[in-house]
Amino acid sequence: MGVGHDRALKIGVVALAGLVCVTACSRPERMAEAQPVRIVAGAWSGEAESRVMYDGDRGRVSWTKTDRLAVAACEAGGRVSDGGVRWRCFLQSEAYPFDPDYLLFEGEALGTPGSRQALYAFYPYDLLTAPDEDAFRFPAGQQWVAGSFDPAAVVMCSAPVMAELPESGTLHTSAFRFRHHTGYLRLLFEGLPAEAADEQVVAVELAAAEQPVAGVYHLAIDDEAGTWSMTPGAETTDRLTVDFSAARLTVGELTECWFAMMPATYETVILTIRTASGGTLTMERGGLPIRSGVVKVQTLRFRDSDRYDPVQVMAVDAGTLTTGTVYGSGSAELDGVTLCYERLRQVPDGEETWLDLATQTGTLYNTTPVPGAIQRIEVDFATALGARYTTVTIGATPEGGTSAGGASEGVNTFEAGDAASRYFRIAHTGTLQSARIRSIRIWYR
Repeated sequence: MGVGHDRALKIGVVALAGLVCVTACSRPERMAEAQPVRIVAGAWSGEAESRVMYDGDRGRVSWTKTDRLAVAACEAGGRVSDGGVRWRCFLQSEAYPFDPDYLLFEGEALGTPGSRQALYAFYPYDLLTAPDEDAFRFPAGQQWVAGSFDPAAVVMCSAPVMAELPESGTLHTSAFRFRHHTGYLRLLFEGLPAEAADEQVVAVELAAAEQPVAGVYHLAIDDEAGTWSMTPGAETTDRLTVDFSAARLTVGELTECWFAMMPATYETVILTIRTASGGTLTMERGGLPIRSGVVKVQTLRFRDSDRYDPVQVMAVDAGTLTTGTVYGSGSAELDGVTLCYERLRQVPDGEETWLDLATQTGTLYNTTPVPGAIQRIEVDFATALGARYTTVTIGATPEGGTSAGGASEGVNTFEAGDAASRYFRIAHTGTLQSARIRSIRIWYR
């Protein structure tokens, strides 16, 4: 589903959409023995009652070409199923042109022709775990959208619609009325540290201190009351992450972040801004109420008690590690870290001097821990062959960790697999060619 301002009238991004009306449209009846009963339902986004006020701007729901609805049915107070199927997928009708303000959806009815049912619609169908399960998976990963929440994380449900299933042909109903179940958080950032201003933002993370914010939620319909309930299941997480890779914003340019959230009062919330270098800005706050269909606007000013943890870089190259031009073994101190090497030398190449790990046995490693947790190691190889036969191991102890091989000439990046990693080992095992290295960068914090 898309969202847009009244000024645009069509597809765009809206601050918040309230109600959506869905009515049935007639269609020529089909033979009962040839076709099951079907429903063709029209959906409007531009009616006055579907609009809400937000910060002085009026917005409306607008459909997109990929939107699908899920429809359930209740009969005599109980759920209707067909061979275990409890939800029908309603696709956009191909018989009518696409219009973001008005669409037709169609799908097969559940239950026995001639029965009287209460119909319930859920949006979006794509979040359901399976058509035979009353559960959906609320996304822990959301995408940055300029000026709005991620429309792919919107959850809406309808009030019941009473319907008499015909013996064949098309079902005619009154309007479905959708309401947002999700609420929305709009964070406004102020006073972020100037020393982080040039760092590129890659993600903003919200952690709710062990309260579920995403994952599998169970759906229940109380047909007598005509209401829905959605409760967290066992497969949940307490973290939401908005991916900012498409935004291309620095910390200095970051003014806001939107989250779509399940309604609840979150007692403690930890917000983390993550940067491309691996640095973090962390802010902890208490008492965040999120209500269905409401945008919670919260100003977040960076306090003295908040943390900025930049990434430090240890640079290792021929200028910082003097080994001589003959393969040898030894040790050196760099930034308070003891580095040991075996079968390593310096090799002049024009105006540059490179490190050179000998075939099979060339190794560089540390015996005292790096001052902070290693985030990643970047090794700039002079040749692809040298890279492919060099393994980099990063771990919490000198004896083990996560290992990966190089791939190509140039900078190869090796990520730490353990948040407590303080040790590394770079070992060359090739037999045909030594590994010539322009530089090594160890990123830690």
